[in-house]
Amino acid sequence: MINPQSVLIWSGRDQLGDEPGIYGDAGYVGITLELPITLKPFPGNPATPRPTPQVTLVLTASDVNVYAGYPGHELSVLAYTPVNPSDPLSKWKETPVQLGQGEGRLTKDGETRLTLQKLAADVKFVSLRIRVDTTVAAGLYDDFLITRLGYESTTHYAMVGFRE
Repeated sequence: MINPQSVLIWSGRDQLGDEPGIYGDAGYVGITLELPITLKPFPGNPATPRPTPQVTLVLTASDVNVYAGYPGHELSVLAYTPVNPSDPLSKWKETPVQLGQGEGRLTKDGETRLTLQKLAADVKFVSLRIRVDTTVAAGLYDDFLITRLGYESTTHYAMVGFRE
């Protein structure tokens, strides 16, 4: 078994918020950022069923400031599965992935872990959505940076983008 550690799958400097240009060296993405991720199981014995995915996404952010009494920035993970698996051009269904207890909000600088709970063994495409807390008044939205996305897993490896 592989010892889980945070493995880099994306790094950069993307600014979320409502004031473009605060970080001159970062790309401004607005109030929502979504990163597509492909999950591939580690090679194993084809005669045995695939293990239940055990994947934790590790998001790194800086300059996160959440006003007291507000929930923080929303983090969600969505799974994508074909409506008709035998037809590669069929429509795809988007399903929210249950996260670990107390996860789902970005409230501090540094690493935030998102444990993917009850993810079906056949899911290979997910996306991480980061949305600025818009419960505060417009003009007071937090401006912060997303700088790294990694993962920890004993069953799968991950890469940014939807790839076969």
